[in-house]
Amino acid sequence: MKKIDQIIIALLFIFSISVFLILPEKIVTHWDENSIPNGTMNKTLGVFLTPLITLFIYALLIFIPRIDPLKKNFKDFQKEYSLFTTVFLLFMTYMQVITMLWNLNIKIPIFLATIPALSILFITIGTTFENIKPNWFIGIRTPWTLSNENVWKKTHKEGSKVFKIMGILLLATIAVPKLAFYMLIIIILTGVIYLTVYSYIQYKKK
Repeated sequence: MKKIDQIIIALLFIFSISVFLILPEKIVTHWDENSIPNGTMNKTLGVFLTPLITLFIYALLIFIPRIDPLKKNFKDFQKEYSLFTTVFLLFMTYMQVITMLWNLNIKIPIFLATIPALSILFITIGTTFENIKPNWFIGIRTPWTLSNENVWKKTHKEGSKVFKIMGILLLATIAVPKLAFYMLIIIILTGVIYLTVYSYIQYKKK
């Protein structure tokens, strides 16, 4: 575990414990596409669920390279993978902060506030895909990328560009807040479908 990751996780839990004492007994934990609350939780569960999920997923991300049958390949994109794990922690911490601030009467437009963080996350995934090598857990996992190393390489090279473009397009949806949710769904579905079809085409060429 990198020192920066330890610091982020520690700050996430310290922040959560700090706000716990001043939050109401029930807190809002879910909003619709218009940032209108539509879900609440008991304070204890609502405050600590995100930190615990974050810690669990992070532990998986650290553990996965050790059990993958192709674990030697992780060494070739360790730098990018390490960057992704850190950005993931920052993303989850950011989501926790804006959620708790809303419940402290700082009424942030939650959905729109989420978009910049998603944009950064998608761009980081694109960066990770630049040098990613075949493995059983991380990446664009279609029957065709898993069946052919060259197809894997070409699909992830294309996927790197696509995810970066998706990240930029996601950020642009802030300019049209009333349509942002639908545009976000369209952008993500288009990217996923395109890369799935792309991997199939590359496989057929082989």
